[in-house]
Amino acid sequence: MKTKFKILIAFVAVILGLYSCEDIYDDIELNEANSRIIATSQMNFTNTIRIGNSITLGDLSSGVQSRLWTLPTGVADIVGSDNDETSTEQNVKAIFNVEGEHDVVLSQVFKGDAYDLAGNVIGKEIDTTFVVTVLPEIKTVLKAYNLNEDGSLGDELNLTSGANNEVTAGKAVRFIVDESTQGSPDSFLWTAEGGTRISLSEDKRIYDVRYKKTGSFGLELISSLARPVGEEIITLSSLINVIPSTEPVQLDGIEAIGTSIFLNFSRDMDETTGVPSDFVVSIDNGGISNPAITSITVDPDAANFVELKLDIPQFYSDDMISLSYTKGSLSTLDGVIADTFTDQQAILIEQNLLIGTSYDYSMENGGPDWRDVGWGGVWGQFTAAVTDARAKTGTMATQAAIEANGGMIYAYKPEAIDNAKFTFEAGKNYKLGAWVYITTPVSGTADLRFYVVPPFKEVFIAELNASTPLDKWVYISSDEFNFLSDTTSEILIRGNNQNNGAELLFTIDDITITEVVNKP
Repeated sequence: MKTKFKILIAFVAVILGLYSCEDIYDDIELNEANSRIIATSQMNFTNTIRIGNSITLGDLSSGVQSRLWTLPTGVADIVGSDNDETSTEQNVKAIFNVEGEHDVVLSQVFKGDAYDLAGNVIGKEIDTTFVVTVLPEIKTVLKAYNLNEDGSLGDELNLTSGANNEVTAGKAVRFIVDESTQGSPDSFLWTAEGGTRISLSEDKRIYDVRYKKTGSFGLELISSLARPVGEEIITLSSLINVIPSTEPVQLDGIEAIGTSIFLNFSRDMDETTGVPSDFVVSIDNGGISNPAITSITVDPDAANFVELKLDIPQFYSDDMISLSYTKGSLSTLDGVIADTFTDQQAILIEQNLLIGTSYDYSMENGGPDWRDVGWGGVWGQFTAAVTDARAKTGTMATQAAIEANGGMIYAYKPEAIDNAKFTFEAGKNYKLGAWVYITTPVSGTADLRFYVVPPFKEVFIAELNASTPLDKWVYISSDEFNFLSDTTSEILIRGNNQNNGAELLFTIDDITITEVVNKP
C-alpha cells in the first residue's frame, strides 16, 4: 500500500511540474510558415450541392492572424450560429436554401507574406472567392411525339396518365427529355410497356420506341444525378393505346438457327393463324430439298418472331436456305394478313464459339476495354464507345463515327490480354462475322475489314457503298478460313472511310466465330 502511494505522489508531481512549466513557452515565437490552404466538402464536385443541403468550408491555412467568411445575404443558414452572413470560425457549415450560383468570400490576414500550394508569394492580406452552385430538385420536362417513317416528328402526345394516345400498331414514338428540365440529371432509365426500343441517344435523353402489339401501355422514367444526389420518378399509366393497323405487315428478316427458321415481322403475329402448307422451305446443297414444317409458333417474349420448326437433323454451313410464302391466313394480332413473298434468303446463324469465353463478343461487359489500337495517322480519325443506344441483342453495342476520309483500327483490349484471344484449331475451317447497323449514306466507297492477329490475316472485307442498306441490322461474314497449326489470335476491326467524303456512322454488335460444318 505504501509503494502504491509513493507512485501516485510521483505521478501527481510530474503533472504539476508540466503545468507549472507551461508558461515558459508562452512568449516563444515559433517560425510558422504562412501558407494558404482552403478546402470544401464538395471541392471535388465543383462546390455543387442540392437546395436544402449543406457544404462545409474549411480554412486549413497556417500563420493566419485573422479570418472572416462572408456569405450572401438571405441565401444560407450557418449551422450553430445566429449570424448567417459572416463567421470567423476556422470551419463553417452552411445550408443553402436559394438556387443559383453564390459567392462565398474568405478574407485572411497572415502574420507575414503567405504562400500558395505552388510556393508562390501571394501577400499578407488575401481574399478568396468560392462559387457555390445550388441546384434545384430534379424536375423532368418530358415530351413525346409520333415518329414518322422518315425520322421526322409527327403530332405531339398528351403526357398524362390515362391519356391513351392512339398509336397504330407497328408505328413508333419518340420520347424526349427537354432542355428545360431542372436539377441537372445526367442519368435516365426508361421503361416502356409494350414497346420495343429502336434507339436511345448517347446522353439517353431521346428514346425511340416501336409498338408492335395492340393494347394500353404505360411509361416510367427515372431521372437522376449521383452527385449531388437527386432523383425523380415519372410514372404514366395507360399512356399509349396501340390500335390495329390497316397497313401491310413488313418482313424484316429471316434467320435459320438450329433446326428452325425464324421470321422477323414488323408487328406481333398471331400464331393460331399460321398454316404449314402456306410455306415452302428450300435447302440447296447438292440438290434441292423441301423439308416439312412440323410446327409454327410465336416467341412469347418477342411475338413479332414466328418460328417454323423443320423436320431436319441440322443445317450445314454450306446450305443455301430460302423461304417462300403464299398469302393465306398468317396475320398480325391486329388482324392484318401477311403478304406473299418468294425465295427470300435466310441468314444461317451457327453456334458462336465465342460464347462461354472471356472475349466480350456481345460488348455487354467490357466497355472501356474496347479501344483504339493506337496506330495513329488516318487510322486514329474516329471515335467509338460501347453504349446502350442501340443493340442487336442485349443492351450494349459499339457506336462508331469515322471521320470523312478517315479510318479506324479498333479491338477488345483488356488488361488480361489472353481474355481477348481465341485459339483456332489446326485443320478446322472457321468463319468470322458480326452484325452492323449503318446510319449514314455512303456517297463514295468505304469498307469494314476483320483481321486475326497473328498472323495478321485479313479474313473478310464488307464493302459499303450507295446501295448499302441503312437503318437495319445486317449480318456480315467471312468466307471459310483455316490454319495449319493451332493459332491463338486477337480480332482487329478496321474501318476504311478514306474514299468517302462524309462521316461514316455505324453500330457493331455480336461478333461471331463459327466452325464450318459442311454437308458430308
